[in-house]
Amino acid sequence: MVDYNVLGGKCNRGLSVVDSYKILKGVDVLSHEDAILACTRLLQAYLVVYDDIMDNSQTRRGKPCWFRLPQVGLIAVNDGIILRSHIARILQLHFKRKPYYVDVIDLFNEAESKTALGQLLDLITTDEGEKDLRKYNITKTEGVMDGCDNNGVGTNPSTTS
Repeated sequence: MVDYNVLGGKCNRGLSVVDSYKILKGVDVLSHEDAILACTRLLQAYLVVYDDIMDNSQTRRGKPCWFRLPQVGLIAVNDGIILRSHIARILQLHFKRKPYYVDVIDLFNEAESKTALGQLLDLITTDEGEKDLRKYNITKTEGVMDGCDNNGVGTNPSTTS
């Protein structure tokens, strides 16, 4: 499951994180760079697994989507949870005693939250299923964004009054 969903692609997100970290720290070799890279790849992989299910996609990177494989199906939902749980474990193993541990966790949580909000916007504007876009307006969308900016928790605009 990890090989199918994590490996492949251009690695741009993970590599750019490592390169940025190196530049900011002013060093060539970091003992934790592989951990950051792995977590970035796992984050992308688990979000892609869910995106493919929600968008009812057929292929990803020229292969059938993970959930489309006959032996996988909706087990892919649990596989996404497993991929996500590895991020927390890797960060804990490599950074728990570092003063910036919480900041690293916050960065991954923020990326995940913003991606989920983007996915929500993608889902409500899709042609699949019946949508009532009257439930969504700029005030409600701003409320979601304010919730994320202020406390890291967003609300579903369809349930916001």
